[in-house]
Amino acid sequence: MKYILVSIFILFFIVGNSQNSNSALFEAEYDSYIDMGQAAKINNYDRLANSDQMTITLWVKWGDKSNTGTGNWANLFTAADTAGSGDNGVWWIQHNSNNSKFEFALKTNYRNYIQSTTNPEEGVWYHIACVYDGSYIRLYVNGVEEAHTSKTGNIASFSSKAKLNFGRWPNESNDYRKFDGNIDEVSIWNKALTATQINDIKGDPENITGSNHDATGLLGYWDFNDGTADDLTASNNNGIIGKGATLPIELIDFNAEINNNSVELNWATATELNNDYFIIERATDISTENSNWNQIDQTSGAGTTNTISEYILIDNDIDANEETYYYRLKQVDYDGKFTYSDIVAVSIKISKEISVYPNPSIGIFKVSGLSDNTYNSVEVYNSVGQMIMKTEGTQELVIDITDQASGFYFIKSGTSTIRVIKQ
Repeated sequence: MKYILVSIFILFFIVGNSQNSNSALFEAEYDSYIDMGQAAKINNYDRLANSDQMTITLWVKWGDKSNTGTGNWANLFTAADTAGSGDNGVWWIQHNSNNSKFEFALKTNYRNYIQSTTNPEEGVWYHIACVYDGSYIRLYVNGVEEAHTSKTGNIASFSSKAKLNFGRWPNESNDYRKFDGNIDEVSIWNKALTATQINDIKGDPENITGSNHDATGLLGYWDFNDGTADDLTASNNNGIIGKGATLPIELIDFNAEINNNSVELNWATATELNNDYFIIERATDISTENSNWNQIDQTSGAGTTNTISEYILIDNDIDANEETYYYRLKQVDYDGKFTYSDIVAVSIKISKEISVYPNPSIGIFKVSGLSDNTYNSVEVYNSVGQMIMKTEGTQELVIDITDQASGFYFIKSGTSTIRVIKQ
């Protein structure tokens, strides 16, 4: 599922954690959070419902417990309802009422919760693991089991109101129960990890998740190392860097394709909240931060709706001499706040000079169709238009982006631009 990125506030800073890597910084006074979207629609999370095993692990560090906006029961990673009682969710990894203990709560046909003996201090990293094995729920802090209680039954299904959030409770009651500090290396599994595995993932995550984060039972993994909330597993549940109220729209599709002498743009939303209008922007070069985006049209949104809305726009003003057009959507709500979609590309010169395979791939792509007598420049761009690699080759060239996050990229050479997916 693809989501639009909130551009109002970027909450990721270069912050070192106990593993000397980047982490997500949440500042309660700025309403920082990461939104994973409607829980029932998130890829592969249906494996949790009606099962009796799960594990969630994460690193956490308090910033300032007294910071403006910090709530009691400060939440870390929670699947709760956005309306009515937020306690109607499925799981809560949070703190107790005065933020002096870690707490794990899980609902099957009923809800149980347990709390740590550790009192988390400001500025100290703690590794948290929450496990359900069908007989007990258990809470580990720094690899040591600090609490458990008997529990049976299958994990409850997500309601239509349930959302997944990092850094807050996704319900406005109790002022969202906001957290102030850092979160890192979050994993979620549809199996119960052992105490040994929990200690291993604490010290060497890839030993348990796999170097490609494809271990059996792993549903999601976020390490925030590239300054995004991208899920590194094949589930591709990329989080939205957010600030403030519920996201204006849930974009489920956006694509562009040549249609005779025009470009046809199609997009669809699953839900919309106070969506005033879309601005459609186009560029011919996205290789620099100051890319020249131009507004080509505007169309009204659906306001507020929980049904799928589909949109179409025909761009007739195209230049056959251009190699590639890039498009993005700027969604504007009624109070003027706006978000940008991911970028889509379309080759104006229909005949492709190159081909890329395999696609999708774990990150190794072979580019064929290059000239065999002169060196060809090949460039790779990420989904927001930043060039991450440039190389040259003849005939068949191998592109290696295994060190990049999962998602889609553009491989460009000459008049060809190929969209590829890294799993």
